[in-house]
Amino acid sequence: MELRLLGSLEVWVDGEARPVPVRAERALLAMLALSPSRVVPTTTLIDALWPSAESAHDPTNALQLRVSRLRRTLASIGAPARLVRDGAGYRLVVEAEAVDLHRFVALIKGARRAEAPDVAVSRYDDALRLWRGEPLVDFAGEAWAAAEAARLTELRLSAVAERVERMIALGRYEEAVADLEPLASAGPTRDLPAAGPYPAGVGAGGGPPG
Repeated sequence: MELRLLGSLEVWVDGEARPVPVRAERALLAMLALSPSRVVPTTTLIDALWPSAESAHDPTNALQLRVSRLRRTLASIGAPARLVRDGAGYRLVVEAEAVDLHRFVALIKGARRAEAPDVAVSRYDDALRLWRGEPLVDFAGEAWAAAEAARLTELRLSAVAERVERMIALGRYEEAVADLEPLASAGPTRDLPAAGPYPAGVGAGGGPPG
């Protein structure tokens, strides 16, 4: 099973996208996927999925019902026994590499460790290609998703900036200049890479120096 959260939630089994149509089940699945193969306490799940303003009458029972329904859904799409009770919480049995946002973070770490600029750029490319849209967009407005989405968005912008620096080291100036645009649009307070010196005919605006 593969889970994609860098955009709308997608569940892939045996190379095919499989539907998880009920939003409540999708939210539980996404929360558990943020901590793959690790126990997420029931209290954490309840606090996130049933904020105080909309608390269920019996949140513990409500969580158990949602878990039961998600288990049936996963079994129906060919991914049984993926959601297990473990002590005082629940665990989604899936490798971190099978969740795109964790793969994204791992690729960024690998790019940062790479000494060769071309290797680093390749790893940044692999990481940035995983993005299909805003992370956890299906759950926009929910506190647990907003915090994680903000962290991932900031990491993506940092990755773009770091990739620009490595491209400059390779002499790929025009590509570097083009990639500065999303950083500039992110806000005037963000530090931009020093994209120079440029060869003749290429300026910081993408054209000849003024």
